[in-house]
Amino acid sequence: CLTLRSETHEKAPCLQMQAGRLLYNSCPGSICCRPNQTIPQRREAHARAQERLTLLTMLRHRALIALALLAAACSPPEPSTSPSPSPSPSSPPPAAERATANRPDDVSGYQIHAMYVLPIDGDDSELDVGGSIETSVMAFNNWLAQQSGGARLRLDTYNGRLDVTFLRLEASDDALAAAGAYLLNVLQHELKAHGFDDPHKLYAVYYGGRSEWACGYGSWPPSMPGTLAVRAIGPGSYHRDPGTPCWTGDQLTPSVDDPRYLEFGMLHETLHSMGFVADCAPSHALAGHTADGPQDLMYSGPETWQPAALDLGRDDYFQHGNPDCPDLARSAFLEPLPQGAQPPAGWQQSVTHKGTSLRDIRHYLDHALTVVNNGNRSLQVFRVVEGAERLATGVHAGDRKVLLQPDEGATWQVRDEHSAEVLLEFSSDGEAQLVEIP
Repeated sequence: CLTLRSETHEKAPCLQMQAGRLLYNSCPGSICCRPNQTIPQRREAHARAQERLTLLTMLRHRALIALALLAAACSPPEPSTSPSPSPSPSSPPPAAERATANRPDDVSGYQIHAMYVLPIDGDDSELDVGGSIETSVMAFNNWLAQQSGGARLRLDTYNGRLDVTFLRLEASDDALAAAGAYLLNVLQHELKAHGFDDPHKLYAVYYGGRSEWACGYGSWPPSMPGTLAVRAIGPGSYHRDPGTPCWTGDQLTPSVDDPRYLEFGMLHETLHSMGFVADCAPSHALAGHTADGPQDLMYSGPETWQPAALDLGRDDYFQHGNPDCPDLARSAFLEPLPQGAQPPAGWQQSVTHKGTSLRDIRHYLDHALTVVNNGNRSLQVFRVVEGAERLATGVHAGDRKVLLQPDEGATWQVRDEHSAEVLLEFSSDGEAQLVEIP
């Protein structure tokens, strides 16, 4: 058996033939992963020419036999009728077959389903079949387990492997990038149209197209219903302010024990789509974030984000002890399942949310509300309908946010985040509006 090794493989990999290509597969438990046998001493020959001919013939036969043994040892096992174990948290995954539909689940319950999504003209880096996305998901889930004392997100698996679905959309990269702030809405609409709307699944989307608005997108139920968490990893993606390039697909971590910026970003967006950080948290800031410090996974603010901790101080979104405020420690997406586990607030509203098509986006852009914060304080924008107010978004100092105005007559309030002072109140008029706060 070959003894080639890579930095991310603990065992010597086997050779496997698949779709006409040679792939490396760790094949745990197979006889293929034994060390090489020493080559027997060649017997002396009486004539040099005869010796060379004999040796060549012997090597050819051995090569054929070795290939046959390798193929047999590395062949996929027969399907099992019993549930398979979750992916090993300490070893990187081997290559997988491409799936374009959700495969049968190993376990039931609320779970995270990973997807690799491309526009119709997007370059296919095969991040789903090469194991890159699986390694990325395992990396951020391992980090979460370390921070939480063992609790992980329940992952959608098939025969013990992360079930990663590939989807190529009908829209072009340019058309999708033009959606700007509404890219999340468009992807939600497209995934639902393709049948990805399981009421017990949150879809973690590695989007290989271009984003020109943000590097990550997340829902925030119940205020912003939806079931997607998105990281834009396509070439040319950047955050609009200050024009910072996004990490791309070739910057996914190669190790399940080394989550990098992109993995922290995906976990950050995933928690947003689970409803965190709720506005009842004491350090809540800017619609779903905390102001505790840039080391917090869910931080947003003027300092450079350097994620290294899950809920600094344990007072906002994990093990905070407030039964009246959503807590990740009680989430139905965790395993082992906690006592009194709860789905995200307004989850039924999230799973029935239809998203927004590209046609809708063009309509909304003609009627959008844009809030520009020219000052040095953080703002919050509230939407008030029939006396009930709902936080729509936060706006950093020097930043801007574009909001949907689906109807006329709604009342908007712009407030100072810290003092709650109402700086401006106005009504939707059905046309595009620009509001600048000095």
